[in-house]
Amino acid sequence: MQESIPRHWCKGATMSGNFDINFEWDDPLGASIDYEAATWCRLIIVAGDKIVTRAYDRETESLATHICVPLYPVAEWLACNWWAIFHETTNPRRTSNGYNRRHYLRAGRDGYAFPNMSFKLEGNGILIEFKVMEGEFENLCFLESGAVETTATEVIEKLQHVIQATVQRLEKKDIFGTVLQKEWASICGLDGEEEDFCRTCGCLGVDPFTADDSQAAAIISVSRRIPSSIRQEFFGASSLDCLEQQAIEVERMIEAARCSSVDIVQFREIRESAPTMRRHSSAWHSGYQYARELRHALNVNESPFRKWSNLLGALNMPQSKPPTSWFRTDSFIARSFDGLVVENQRRTPVFTIFTRTNEAQRFAFCRALFDYLTGRDRSWLLTSAHTERQKRNRAFAAEFLAPADSIRSELSGGFADDETLADLADKFGVSEYVIRHQIHNHGIADVEAPTLSPHVAGHDS
Repeated sequence: MQESIPRHWCKGATMSGNFDINFEWDDPLGASIDYEAATWCRLIIVAGDKIVTRAYDRETESLATHICVPLYPVAEWLACNWWAIFHETTNPRRTSNGYNRRHYLRAGRDGYAFPNMSFKLEGNGILIEFKVMEGEFENLCFLESGAVETTATEVIEKLQHVIQATVQRLEKKDIFGTVLQKEWASICGLDGEEEDFCRTCGCLGVDPFTADDSQAAAIISVSRRIPSSIRQEFFGASSLDCLEQQAIEVERMIEAARCSSVDIVQFREIRESAPTMRRHSSAWHSGYQYARELRHALNVNESPFRKWSNLLGALNMPQSKPPTSWFRTDSFIARSFDGLVVENQRRTPVFTIFTRTNEAQRFAFCRALFDYLTGRDRSWLLTSAHTERQKRNRAFAAEFLAPADSIRSELSGGFADDETLADLADKFGVSEYVIRHQIHNHGIADVEAPTLSPHVAGHDS
């Protein structure tokens, strides 16, 4: 029989129904390390309607909702990865630089059995994911899988409580000088400018307290040079090893675009008459809705944009092909960024797109068009990161190029096979990935889900 969560645990902690960490100090059961023995507890983690710590113990053949572990390893891992957890946006191009170590709880388990659980910044919220896990050399088998997206404020509150309670427990047991205590004291003692630096380091996945002098100098220098309108996007996609070189290249492109004499009145006319973007509860919903409203305003509700001529014609452009100046495949920053759009002195958007195929170029162009039409800055950066802006512009591009209602009208029955996906991709002039995402995200039909390109479209990206 499953245990209920004792309401007296961690008095003062609120039960939100979205995410909670509850614990009660317990007998250390012979733990030999002082800070582990001092913080031994019965721990329950709740996300949504699932008890993440629900596990089957193979040794005792019993089921429990709590695990018996020291809280210290968890608290130390949280403190040491604090800035990355809350400022490093999910980015499929940067998952190989130690991302999992900074975002997966088990990275700080210190030999103890913890659930396979992660904290990922998605837009303005935190996505908490957890999966069934049966460790080969562990007695515990964690039984729950799921995902909950909640506010960063809520997660900060709960994780702060874990860290502060652990620090207070150590002090009560006359234990001082641990890594946790030093790290948390450093975080709590920061001034405003130092916090800004730490947040920027977090965007890069860098520990601000271990960055050397040259790294710190590069981060500060680039922070001051990159326009504030693209700063978050830049640091969320760049990498520390080529930070300054990428900043220089982006600066050059922005300056060249601003000095451009290109004057395309149609873009300004569309912007002046375009609908106002309405903020919804999710970024992808805002992007989808704006695409539908813009198609309606342009009187092209059902028209597919299979070729550049169709797309540019819908925008009342005189040319049937985009200027070659829009595309660059030779820049080394293409490995980190998808494109850049800058408004010049004539209020005309100047596009620089780094993708290669026609389908990808049109998709990137539509993302950039959305930023130009809805933003009031002078420059916008396209990346594969999962920030609010990038999620909105990807959702817009998917719906603008391949409207869900049009896809629905093309499908008969409740299933789309590979041949159908290929036909639809050809009809709308997009990749099969975009079609697959549209079908899945809008619940149009069942479709076999292979590994999806995580930065093409929609709210699953």
